[in-house]
Amino acid sequence: GDVLGRPRILDLALHRVPFREHDAGEPCHLLRDQHPAAAALSHAARTGGVRAMTAERAYAEVERITRTRARNFAYGIMVLPREKRRAIAAIYAFARRVDDVADGDLPAEEKRELLRDLRAQLGAPPGDDATLVALADARTRFPIPAHALEALIAGGLQDLDQARYADFDELRGYCTKVAGAVV
Repeated sequence: GDVLGRPRILDLALHRVPFREHDAGEPCHLLRDQHPAAAALSHAARTGGVRAMTAERAYAEVERITRTRARNFAYGIMVLPREKRRAIAAIYAFARRVDDVADGDLPAEEKRELLRDLRAQLGAPPGDDATLVALADARTRFPIPAHALEALIAGGLQDLDQARYADFDELRGYCTKVAGAVV
């Protein structure tokens, strides 16, 4: 497991991206641009233990996810100022993860567990998860409401239990969770 005792299988299922240890000739900038919530991991990183995820590396990863998984969307946000573009990429990567879990091939109970774990992680220090580090940093810079992120997860959970809707009002409720949360 990781520092928090979570099993590695969750790390894989939630698309955690480990970063290789820096090369001997590469300058080590572990602590620069580090998200404040990851400060507790600094000592372990300096002593060769767990390597803390920096905000800079986290943003690079969520921007990569956005470019590869939503090319047109990535083009659309390129005109935004850097800080806003990076924050939106963090939100996109989070929403992408929720959707990938909800629509993935795992059994419904495992999906439910992963989505509940993701919800719990919203209120916890982000650790070394690139998407959560970038999202936590973006939330310190912009008013990204927790209820909108939680609504995305609620929509993912609803996907597991309901595939058809009796009327337009029921469908609108679902759409508000999964799409309306990001507008």
